[in-house]
Amino acid sequence: SRNAEQQVHTGMGIDADRLMDHMQVTTTVVRAQANRKIVEPLVLHDYMQDGEGSLSRQIIHAERGSEITVVMDYRSEEDAAGFHGISTKLYAEQGAIIHLVKVQMLGSGFLHFDDIGGVCEENAFIDLIQMEMGAQKVWNGCHINLLGKEASFHDNTGYLCRYDQQYDMNYVAEQRGRKTQSEMIFRGVLMDQTQKTFRGTIDFRNGSCGSTGDEQEDTLLLSPDVVNRTIPLILCQEEDVEIGRASCRERVFR
Repeated sequence: SRNAEQQVHTGMGIDADRLMDHMQVTTTVVRAQANRKIVEPLVLHDYMQDGEGSLSRQIIHAERGSEITVVMDYRSEEDAAGFHGISTKLYAEQGAIIHLVKVQMLGSGFLHFDDIGGVCEENAFIDLIQMEMGAQKVWNGCHINLLGKEASFHDNTGYLCRYDQQYDMNYVAEQRGRKTQSEMIFRGVLMDQTQKTFRGTIDFRNGSCGSTGDEQEDTLLLSPDVVNRTIPLILCQEEDVEIGRASCRERVFR
């Protein structure tokens, strides 16, 4: 299958990998050595010029018992236009912790995609924070595989959509290990003539007994012309699991 081609599955799938390979994009590897906690965050800035196009990809590898924080900041002038694509893959070995923060403040004419994939081994933790504040069209994908026992994934995503922005996102927590935990929280504001599509999936696979999942979205609508599409999904192949909350709420102010 197409999915089987990816060693680490991502929210946007194999086509994003193929694009990076076709364009011969260099991979930046960030590694935290075993049993080492890196206190200072690693900050990666990407300042885009008007008319510029960019593709980049990273692998963040936290070895056994380590902890690392990586901050990625993408921005440009407010009225700039261009293309910006990112692929980030995460590997947290046993007992490791990865904190990943992404802030997108690109200009109003940019096309932007951000594709994330990750794997958590036993007792590992991936903590993801994303803020989407710019660009004209945005595609976000994230797929985290909780492979080991008591692995966990927490996601907090915020977004502000204005003017005629379009925002499309697909997030998946795939829970395979016993007593794994996922929590995905989304908060956003839609204004003017914006359009937003959200797909959020919690997937309890065989062997994930004792696991819990929690998915929430809260969207504030500030215009009668916005389009808000929300598609939450719970998949379950295991009986002994707990769904904490799987809720999507709209609040309308017009």
